[in-house]
Amino acid sequence: MKQIISIFEKIKNQVPAGLRFTASEVADYLGISRSMASNYLNQLVKMDLLEKENTRPVNFWYEGEKDAFSNLIGRDGSMEKVIQQCKASVNYPPDGLPIIIKGNSGVGKSMIAKLIY
Repeated sequence: MKQIISIFEKIKNQVPAGLRFTASEVADYLGISRSMASNYLNQLVKMDLLEKENTRPVNFWYEGEKDAFSNLIGRDGSMEKVIQQCKASVNYPPDGLPIIIKGNSGVGKSMIAKLIY
């Protein structure tokens, strides 16, 4: 397990997020056989650390840091300040702060609450 995590760290440090690579390229970089590299990469996919595209050759990639708010519409615009406030409240030591979400019906209060949770 430690070896797989160490391989993931090497890949993460060497390859920019989103750039696709193959098992052969990883094998050359790490100095191991292609089949071993493929085995390690598939284990990382099962652990949800890498993404996989079933093409020929098979492509793998690292998505980068995942954020709960990454798919929220307006995260970089109108909702940016709200998201920053939510993150600050949740991360406040030691156990976060209570949050009150108010607004009209249908504006997305429940959705924000699920993302915060």
